[in-house]
Amino acid sequence: MNKEQFKTVIVKNPHLRYEFRIKENGDFVMEVYDYMPRVLGVYGSSDHEHAITIHAKDKDALLIALIHDRFSDVKPLESEGPFENWLDEKNVKRETFCRF
Repeated sequence: MNKEQFKTVIVKNPHLRYEFRIKENGDFVMEVYDYMPRVLGVYGSSDHEHAITIHAKDKDALLIALIHDRFSDVKPLESEGPFENWLDEKNVKRETFCRF
C-alpha cells in the first residue's frame, strides 16, 4: 500500500468531500469541502472549506487512538482477529508473530 492509494476519499453525499493526504514533511491533512444548501444560509456562500493538520510528530497518537476506537472490542487469543482482517482487506503489508 502506498500513500497515494488513500489520498482522496469522497463521501457518497455529492455535497460533501473529504480529502486526506500526507504532506512531504510527514504532516497528515484532512480537508473538508461542504457544498450543502445549508452552507449558503449560514455563511452566505455556496461552499465551505476547512482543514485539520496533524503534525508528523503527533501522527502516532492519532494512529493509536483510531486503532483503539475501531478495534477495542477484540477478543483475547484471537490470532487472526478483526484488526488483521482489516489490514488484509486494505492490502496493508504486515509481519505477524504468535506464540502459545
